[in-house]
Amino acid sequence: MRLLASIDDAGDLLILAGDEVQVGHATSDAADLALLADLEPVHARMRLVDSFHGGSTWRLAAEPGATPPTVDGAPSAQAELVDGTEVSFGRGAAFTVKRSDPSSASIVLELARGAESRGARRVLLMAPGDAGRVRVGPRRRRHVPVAGLTHDVALVLGEASDGDARILTVSCDGGARRAGQPADGAKAVAVELPLARRVDLALGAAPDRMPPFGIALRPIPGT
Repeated sequence: MRLLASIDDAGDLLILAGDEVQVGHATSDAADLALLADLEPVHARMRLVDSFHGGSTWRLAAEPGATPPTVDGAPSAQAELVDGTEVSFGRGAAFTVKRSDPSSASIVLELARGAESRGARRVLLMAPGDAGRVRVGPRRRRHVPVAGLTHDVALVLGEASDGDARILTVSCDGGARRAGQPADGAKAVAVELPLARRVDLALGAAPDRMPPFGIALRPIPGT
C-alpha cells in the first residue's frame, strides 16, 4: 500500500506498507517505488525475508533480463539491504539505506542525486506487525528524527478484523487524535488503509498547551 505522510519539521515521506516493493519507471502504475531513470516498468523487487543472522531483513533482486543495479560500487543482481547500503540504477536514480532502529524491520531509503518518488525524497519500507514498528522522535535512533519532540510517535501496520483492509495505528504517550477533534485522553488513532481521503493527526499535546505535533496522511492519486 502506498501513501504519503507530511510530518511537521521533517517534510514528506513516501510510505510503502507491506512485505514486497516493486521498483520501476516513474510512468509505470505497477511500480511502488517509481523512479525517473532508465528502468523497466518493474525493474527490481525488494522483499522482506528472514535473515541468515536472525530477524528480518530486506533483500533487493533485479527482475530477469533487467540491468542489475550497482550496489556499493559493483553491479549486483541480488543484495541484502543493510544500514549504509548504497544502490543506484544508472545515472538517474540512487538511494542509501538507513536502518536507524535495529530493533525494527522497517527501513528508510534516502534518495540521492536529486531523485524523488511521488514527490518525496525519503521512502519508508514499512514491515507489517510489531516487528515493523516505526518511530518518529528526538533521538538519533529513530526512523524519522525530529528535534524537540517530548514524546515518540509510533506507527504500526496491522490487519483489520475482517482481513480485507489494513489498519495503521498511530500512537503517542502525549495524546493522539484526529485534527479538529477535542483531546479526550486517547493515546492512539486507528486509520484504515487504503486511504480514501487525507487524514490529519494531532499528537503529543492538548490544544490548550503547546501546539500539537502534526502528521498528515494522504492517498496517492491513481494508485
